Amino acid sequence: MTKADKLFREVNLYNDAMLKINEMMNECISDMIAAGIPVQKDKILNIGLANISNTHALCCFKETENGIRFVIAIKKTMMYHLNNEVVMTNVKNSIYHELLHTCPDCKSHNENFMKWSEICDKKIGTRTRCYMEDPIYYNKTKFKGFIYVCPECGNTYISTDVFAEKIYCELCNNVMER
Repeated sequence: MTKADKLFREVNLYNDAMLKINEMMNECISDMIAAGIPVQKDKILNIGLANISNTHALCCFKETENGIRFVIAIKKTMMYHLNNEVVMTNVKNSIYHELLHTCPDCKSHNENFMKWSEICDKKIGTRTRCYMEDPIYYNKTKFKGFIYVCPECGNTYISTDVFAEKIYCELCNNVMER
């Protein structure tokens, strides 16, 4: 397989994965609103794929002139299994979990987050609550993530490498902007 063939395959997989993720996110938002959960769709800046470990997804938030905005990242390797129902259920539960962080006073896994998480789990049938023994739990205040966006194709990448001088887009090989 040539390098061009591999790139074409990766671009097609990326496009299929992004369609699936956006479809899932819209379903999750609709379900949460119907369940009375105050998810704030307007707070979501972007959802994309990232090279992350120890969790299925994560969200980073930053203060902007328009208030707090969230970027949700889904573990890229999970998207190699778009036809696997178990994996896609885990991805969808992760999206529900990350969307809960957009609720008022839910940036961390505090009591308010846990209250909405319990309601989400009971009314929608998800598994969004986090427990210390779960791999999805981590301390976001210690997480030092940097969001890179490709100016050419819009691909999003989250890196924990503090010393990275340049990050190249996996899809089009352009230098990404932090």
